[in-house]
Amino acid sequence: MLIIFLWMFLNFALNFFNKWAFTKVEDGGAGFSFPIFYTMWNTFASFLGANLLMVVSPSTRTLSWKQFVDNKFALLVFGVVFSSNIVTNNASLVHISLSVNQVIKCLVPIPAIIFSYFIEKKKYSYPVLTAAGVLTAGAVLSIPYDSPKVTLLGAFLALWSTCMSGLRPVLTALMLSNSKESGLTPVPLLWYDALFSTFFLLFAFLLSDELISVSGYFQQDVGSGIAILAGGSFMAFAYNIVVFYLVKVTSSLTSVVVSCTLDAPPKPQYEGRNKYQRGCERP
Repeated sequence: MLIIFLWMFLNFALNFFNKWAFTKVEDGGAGFSFPIFYTMWNTFASFLGANLLMVVSPSTRTLSWKQFVDNKFALLVFGVVFSSNIVTNNASLVHISLSVNQVIKCLVPIPAIIFSYFIEKKKYSYPVLTAAGVLTAGAVLSIPYDSPKVTLLGAFLALWSTCMSGLRPVLTALMLSNSKESGLTPVPLLWYDALFSTFFLLFAFLLSDELISVSGYFQQDVGSGIAILAGGSFMAFAYNIVVFYLVKVTSSLTSVVVSCTLDAPPKPQYEGRNKYQRGCERP
């Protein structure tokens, strides 16, 4: 229960923080619309955090060259899945409202079941599939409609992130299933994941137009930029390690169903009560 509570708290906090950070200043946000750069620092913080955990708790330090060689392709794929999941989710918040993002993300049990069937070779009974469908539908219906802002690009990014969110716990469960022999426990897995993701995102950042935009933002308000990166990175590290433990103590499908049913956010306080009420009114 503690893992689920931590996941719920960090999920809500990170979603609202990210939406505020990526929202334009004139709409009440911070105007930090650099999802690749922001996510790169999140993954780098997770890498540093994993190193710190292995120093504080030596029993989690199970890294080895043989471990990397035996799992190199799976770890590389995992890094790509993780980084693309986070980047596309963060980028979607620039183009669509948080509630629309959450409606789309509530569909994650569907790709999770498909990936689990083909990768983990798991078969689910009709009652389990029906229950997952009902929980998904219920979560979608529980999302408050706070804004009519929807774009095709934003919807596509959120859908891609949803597919990657379904694939990630399946790959996590697969790699953690033999942790006693391979030594791939949640902390080392986060270490590899964050390391590869940081390099992938650095390469993407250097090729993107964010390279110039970020410099301009920091020239105008360096304090806010550092505060946003520090706050988001700390929560991202805590969230990532909790997610790995959640998959380890449950299963790939159970973890995404839990995330789906707990993902319905409360009323978006950062936008103000009046704006929220106006968003709920039909035109």
